[in-house]
Amino acid sequence: MTDEKIKEIIAETARATVLQLQAAGLLQDGNTSSYKKTEALLWQYPELLKSQAPYARRVVQEVDACLAEAENEPYLDVIRLFYFGGLKNAACAKVLACDERTARRNRTKLVQRFSARLAADDFI
Repeated sequence: MTDEKIKEIIAETARATVLQLQAAGLLQDGNTSSYKKTEALLWQYPELLKSQAPYARRVVQEVDACLAEAENEPYLDVIRLFYFGGLKNAACAKVLACDERTARRNRTKLVQRFSARLAADDFI
């Protein structure tokens, strides 16, 4: 095994460990709400897609399951636009042809729905 391959494995393991600790709220003060934990996972999702670490794969599967369960929600794209696309509330509202408050309210509702699955103790 080459030094480069060993360094790559170590870096990937360290990234996965940090992500797991952040998701569990162990790198913060421990008072992170389930909503904030879910948001953190959603923000990390695009990067986790690139990772082959077991924890990253598990998070991706869970987020994909949440998205699939909510596929009939009319404002589901606000999650993709805001967290995965990096758009602000106003830009999301413009793309979805709705009021900014409507986009924000529906994003909050979906994150709360997802948090039942993504921030559950048995998942983290």
